Amino acid sequence: MKVGVMASEICKAIYDRPLDVMEPNDIVRAIRHTIYLLQGLNVECLEFCVSNSRSMSNLLRAFNELGLRVQLQVHDVENSVKLAYKNSDVRKEALEDLKTMIELASDNSVEIMTVHPAYYKPKYNNYIPSIHVEKSLDYLEGYEMMINALKELSTHASRYGITLGIENMECFSLITNKLLVTAHYGCKKSELLDIINKVNNPCLRITYDIGHANLTQEGPVEFCRDIVGLIVNVHVSDNSGCRDEHAPIGHGNIDFYNVFKTLADDGYNGPIIVERSYDDYLLEDIKTINDLLKRLNVLG
Repeated sequence: MKVGVMASEICKAIYDRPLDVMEPNDIVRAIRHTIYLLQGLNVECLEFCVSNSRSMSNLLRAFNELGLRVQLQVHDVENSVKLAYKNSDVRKEALEDLKTMIELASDNSVEIMTVHPAYYKPKYNNYIPSIHVEKSLDYLEGYEMMINALKELSTHASRYGITLGIENMECFSLITNKLLVTAHYGCKKSELLDIINKVNNPCLRITYDIGHANLTQEGPVEFCRDIVGLIVNVHVSDNSGCRDEHAPIGHGNIDFYNVFKTLADDGYNGPIIVERSYDDYLLEDIKTINDLLKRLNVLG
């Protein structure tokens, strides 16, 4: 396994704004500063959240200008959640922009692109508020729409040699003492597998978010058991089992040793991305992950 970090969060902290709104020269400086901060920490992979193909193009231009020799991954955070929108024009625009992102990835040696499952509009009221929910179709219609879009997207990815990792989402969150449900597809393990099976394309695999899995009935160890062969990317953050806190390692209740052991025992050898904001604990988190993987003899 190789240790990585959500580098876009570090860049955001340095310039107090996301990459999407940075000038190209600022992106170069932010990435250079990020690399400097990560020196000596055995970080072999950088993942960046991007909102659209324009932002991704600016990122890749900066990355190439710096000539960095490190694995680069991208994480779509806007387009894929719109694949079950009521507005067909918005759905089409999101799908086409995702295809452009795949083409950019292929031209720049990016092998893995993480996408989110779409939202849907539930019939119940105890769901986590989101602007995406209100714009989305109901469960059954939205599910079919998302599956068809992912089939088309995966076919495009196969043409360009890109692997898509669809991320498992949290099932619930405790917010102001109320237990609210996430109106996202792909929260349950069974549903995530159903998406993979219905799309039926080897270019659609799983980005396994350990923190999200801690907010499910199975928990993070059982969630990944028996599906490790489908996992191509892993996101790491801690939480207490109440909400998606993206907390430092050890500040929640996740047993990371046994999660990594389950992954290792079933042959996972891909990226482990520390998905957290840049704070006083981030660099220590990277060291902790390195130490855990060394104990399991699966580092590098």
